[in-house]
Order: sequence, then structure tokens, then C-alpha cells
Amino acid sequence: GFITNVKVMKTADIPSCMMSADTMFDTSPPPNNTATPSSSSEATKEPLFSPAIVDMNATILLNFLKTNCTKENTTYLLRRHPNSPEIRLYDISALSSSSSTFAKRKWVWWLATMSHRFALRLSQLSSVVTSQEVKRLYRSRQRGLLGNALELLQDLEDMDGQGHELICASIMEHLADTFLECDDVAVEEEEEGGTKGDVRKERRQKKKKKVKQKNKASCTNEKKEKPKPTSSSSQPYGKVTADGLSKAQDHLLSGIKKLWPLLQQAQNDVPTTTATEKTTTTSSMIQTEALSMQLYGLHHKLINVSLRLAERHLRTYWSSSAMQALRISARRMKDAVGLLHTLIGVSSSQSMDDDERKEAKQKPYLKSLRKQYAWLWECCGHFARSFAADNLWRERGHACGDDVVSLLRDVEVACCSSMNNNGVVGGGGGGESSEESSSQGKKEETENFLNVIPPITIQSNDCVTLYSLSGLVSSNASVSPTSSPTSATKNKKMTAMEIAQQVLQHQKQLKRDERRVLVAASVCYSRAIGVFTTLLHEKKEEEELEKQEEEGNENNASSKEEGNSATKKQSVEEAILSLLRQRLGDACNEIGKILLTEVKNILSSTNN
Repeated sequence: GFITNVKVMKTADIPSCMMSADTMFDTSPPPNNTATPSSSSEATKEPLFSPAIVDMNATILLNFLKTNCTKENTTYLLRRHPNSPEIRLYDISALSSSSSTFAKRKWVWWLATMSHRFALRLSQLSSVVTSQEVKRLYRSRQRGLLGNALELLQDLEDMDGQGHELICASIMEHLADTFLECDDVAVEEEEEGGTKGDVRKERRQKKKKKVKQKNKASCTNEKKEKPKPTSSSSQPYGKVTADGLSKAQDHLLSGIKKLWPLLQQAQNDVPTTTATEKTTTTSSMIQTEALSMQLYGLHHKLINVSLRLAERHLRTYWSSSAMQALRISARRMKDAVGLLHTLIGVSSSQSMDDDERKEAKQKPYLKSLRKQYAWLWECCGHFARSFAADNLWRERGHACGDDVVSLLRDVEVACCSSMNNNGVVGGGGGGESSEESSSQGKKEETENFLNVIPPITIQSNDCVTLYSLSGLVSSNASVSPTSSPTSATKNKKMTAMEIAQQVLQHQKQLKRDERRVLVAASVCYSRAIGVFTTLLHEKKEEEELEKQEEEGNENNASSKEEGNSATKKQSVEEAILSLLRQRLGDACNEIGKILLTEVKNILSSTNN
């Protein structure tokens, strides 16, 4: 409400005057004089409480709580019965362990849910707080509460046999978020040299700063030579440390492992659609869609975290960790594409309008997955090109060219293996009837969108792939895409590739690895370019449809503003595409120089 009256009184007069009828209901304006209400009539009133007694009771209660509330991440209940001077303190964990089985399950469930609620409340409070120290305290407390909730749910699973997978996966996702939200704090601490503390810590931080500056000055040339990804600028978690990313990755993987068997069980238990079982089918479909939505969110976040973690490992020459992160990203991307079928809820008994609505609902998911797919292949190209240009990958990372090539092939197989999935998500192979052929066709169209053929493979007539890395194509054996190749051209092409393979085999191991990996980097960049080209093509089609719809409208002011914003976004994507083409051109130029030197060597050897 609004403040209607203000009265000034002494602190000593509060027990006798604050809760009186004159103070509570008097809305008259205050007097002009500043005289206090401590008159003779008011002084005779009996005080409601004694300030000294209240102070003493509060001190005793505070000391009692400090003495008994000593366990961390434990919930206590302070209770006073009505009309009773006694105050009792209950330890919920001790109370639940000493009670009966039914009461124990009740207390454990109540304590787990309360810990989860308090953790969510702390996350909301930490988003408002500006102090970094308070945010750090809130985060540590939030992690303790979420960990306590997970332990209690595991104890509850041992009691009643129920896994509580949904809430466990949600808690694991929130635990991952606590490690992904600490990016601003880490960056500010690195810039400011740490928070205020002891003098020793400040001196250590100053020494570390000097060492870092020397290392930066000595490694400027190496950092300039290393190419950095471009499409990652539009992706999240750019400031999170490698430790936070790895911990978040572990929690997200644990959440997926909790929910994945539940989704497979829900898909296997779907009843047949009869007239008497429509309600059961509807409820099971809703449950499947809900599980798919939660799993898709976990997969989408895990892909971003894994790709960002791969970038961190590439900067420190941790080859095995970078390869593992890239493989995880590719496999989870395939699983995320498989989840779209159950997420959208495609069925065989739907009309064309329903199919169009499903496709419109599916577009934002496919768009985000395509961006992640382009980011994945850009990271692969960055890894391959950096390996070919930097010998530290062999010295520090203990990697060879075969390791890089096998990684790229594994990523390609993992992304394109979704074409073979039929039925249950994860390649379970549950057979479908002939009536569901249209639904299966929709699903295959959704899953095959990752099978983007690189433009360099198309231009070379399938001569340059990750399984054919000679980098040599015979111009006499080139075949147009429209015409069918004859046996003569096929033989010429095969002989040219065989000659290229022989040239590679006669080279030393280091040179052979460098050249094969350079060709593989060009294939990776070309695949990322193909994905961005399709994204721009789809955006142009959407803009043309919007323009056609806006032609009949009279108010064109808002449409012009929307068009300007769309062109700005398009210019950003075109800039990323141009940078990718530039990197592809650089890799191809390096390959061309190597081929020219080899031709000169062959000609000089034949002349001699």
C-alpha cells in the first residue's frame, strides 16, 4: 500500500506505543512539533514486551542454533507448539533414519524435493546478485543442495525400487548449469588478478601474471599461425574454463544415461491403436514426447559443451581429449536427430495440414542442429590443419596422421549412420508395419539431413573424400554430373588415383601424414561450407515467402524494419561463410604448392 502517516517515537516507547490502537488506526497528519509521544498518559500503558528479554532470548536461540546446526547440507526444522514456551529443533536426516520404512520414505522424499527447491531458488537469487563473492557462495551452496538431493533420491531408490529418473536428470542438468554459469567470475578474476585477500596471494598472482606475459610474448608467432573457428562465436559457453566444461559434460552424460532406458521402454510399451485404447495411446505418446523433449535439451547442451571443450583441448595440444570430445559430439548429434521423430510426434494417420505443421515445428530444431553440425566439421578442419602445420602435436600430443584421419572418418560415420536407424531411437530396430511407410519416410528425411556431401567431393567427382586423400584428380578423367561416366574415363580416373597413391607411399611418414591430413582438412571445411550454404538458401526462401505475403498488406513500415534486421543476420552468416571459404582456399593453396614441388621433382628425376 501507500504510506499515509509517519510518527516519530523513541525506541524505548515502541513496546508500549507501537501496537496501540492510536498508532495502528490513526491516519491524521502528524503534528507540526517534533514532540515525541512519550507523554504521561502513554507512559502509563503496559508494554507489550520487554526489549531486554527479547534480546536475551534471541541471543540464547542464536547460540543454540550455532551449537547444534553443525552439519553441512542438512535441513533442520525449528518448531514451537502453540501456547508452549519450549522450542524444539529437529534434524530431518536423523529423524528419517530412525523412523519406520513408510515414514522414512516420506521424510527422504520431502527432504530431496526441498533441497531441489532451495537450489532452484538460489539460482534465481544468484542471477540478481552483482557481488562475485556472493555468487560464488550461492553456487557452492547450490551444488551442495543438488548433490544432497541426488544422494537422497538414490537412497529412496534403494528403499522402494523407483528410480525417479526425471527429477534425477533434471538435478544433473542443474548441476551442469552451475559449472557453466561461472564464466564471468573466472574471466573477471583473470583480468583483475583475483579477489581481495592476503598479501601472499596477491604476490603469487602478480608473479603468475608476469610469467603469462612472457609466455604470451614468446608464443605470439605460434598463436598467429593457428586458425581459430569462426562459427563458434555464435555458440554459447565461450568463457567457461576447461575444468567447468569437463564437469558439466560428466553431469550431462549421467542425465542422458538416466533417461535413455526410460525412453526406450516407453517406445517399446506403446500399445496398438484400437478404438478402446485411444486414451492409453494418447497418454503414452505424451509421455514419450515429454521424455524426448528433455533428452533433446540434454543432447543439445552436451553437444555445445563438448565442442567448446574440444576447442579448449586443441589450444593445449591435448590430442586424446580433443578426439574424445569430437567423437562424443558426433554421436550425440546423431542421437539428437533420432529424437526429433518422437519429439515432433509424427504418425501415419495424419493429414497434409498436420504434416505441414509438423515440418514448421521441426525447422528450428533442424536449424540449430545444422549450426552445430557446421561447427563440428569446422573444429575437425581446424584440428587437421593445425596438425599439418605444427609439429608440437607429435611432441606434446603424441598423435600421428592416422589418428587424425581415423577420427574424421569416425565423425563422418557417426553423423551419417542415422540413415540406417529404423524404429526405436538408438538403432533398436523395432519393425514397423506397411501402414507406417509414410511416417518412416518422414523420419528418414529428418535423419538424412546430416548427410551433406562436401562441394569439393562433388567437384572432384567423388575422387577426394576422407577415404581417398591423395589430393590428385586427372583432368582427362573429369566427368560432368549430368553425363554418365564411360569405362574409359573410369579407367583413367583409377589410374590417376593409383599413381597418386604410389607417390604418397614413396614419401616419408611425416610428409605423408602432413599431406593426407591437409586434404582431410579441406574436405572438413568443404562440408561446413555446404551446411552454411544450405542454411543461407533456406533463409532466402523464407524471406521470399514473407515478401510475397507482405505484398498485399498496406502497412509496410514494420515489414521494412524486419527486412533490415534479417539482412543484418544474413550478413553475419555470409561473413562466416566467406571466412570458411578463405580457410578452404588456404588449405588448397598449400596442397597445390606441395603438388607443384612433387611434379618438379618427378620431372627432374625423369630428365636425369
